[in-house]
Amino acid sequence: QRARPFTFTRTTERQSINFFRHTHNAIMKTTINGKLAFFVAMLLALVALTKVRSMDLPGGLDMDKVTELSVTLDKCNGALGDIVSLYMVDADPLIKKVQEELKEAKDADRLRKRKERQEERSAKKQKTSNEDGDEATAQSKNTVDAIEAAEDMSMNKTKGDAMANAVLNILDSNEWDTFMDSSTLQKVSDELNLTCVMQDETFVDVFQGIMGSQNITEDHHLYPVISKAPEIVSGYYSCGGRIVPVLEFAEGVAPDVVKGDQFDPMSILNSPSFAGLVGSGFDMACFFGVPAVSDLVGQIMG
Repeated sequence: QRARPFTFTRTTERQSINFFRHTHNAIMKTTINGKLAFFVAMLLALVALTKVRSMDLPGGLDMDKVTELSVTLDKCNGALGDIVSLYMVDADPLIKKVQEELKEAKDADRLRKRKERQEERSAKKQKTSNEDGDEATAQSKNTVDAIEAAEDMSMNKTKGDAMANAVLNILDSNEWDTFMDSSTLQKVSDELNLTCVMQDETFVDVFQGIMGSQNITEDHHLYPVISKAPEIVSGYYSCGGRIVPVLEFAEGVAPDVVKGDQFDPMSILNSPSFAGLVGSGFDMACFFGVPAVSDLVGQIMG
């Protein structure tokens, strides 16, 4: 309905490549928890504010703030009831799936670290036992270096595989498919004015509180992106972007993004998922003109 012709200029293509490369590098550097959060970020942004079932409200959010947010949603063509329904009904199985995969990924990471420590102790013992002469010492050093190099490759691969498997398992699950088929999600995507929400003082206060509760401070490597999230999301919506298309885009490009060193930004620009995103009415050139985004791209490109 909002589709319009889209032409990639050289500048927009270069900005897109650097933007996706920077985002990928940031994801690869962060923790498993952060990696998983990236791929379900839009889901969590919708449901984190309405944990009314357990009264476990994030970032010091209380029921008075929930009431204020309800007013904000009404003002922005949304409804708190839809968001609560999305969380308590449609998203509930997916949230449990995310928790399950996150636990398995963390367990795998703990096993990796335990094995790493054991092999490090073994290598040290081997080095000590071979320190009887220059030749033996040289041989020991070579042995230890070889062991450490093999360990680094093996451990990094194991860590990457655990994260990648968790992300892909979530996106390949029936729970994800059910959530994406939700009529409530589609309604929220079509009707909720994200620019209106993101510029609301109550929402900004709540968002900053959530950042603080998650210890996302200025020294966190994702802080430059996360701190500007309201402005970036507002710009995304103003440039024709909607919630469902970006979730579909994330689902489509995730297998390429989690490849680690093999990641190629051009694979995203040439993908059907990206074509679907811009075909939904999202204007990438407009998006890069958003001050928060252009500043970020400027930092990336130096």
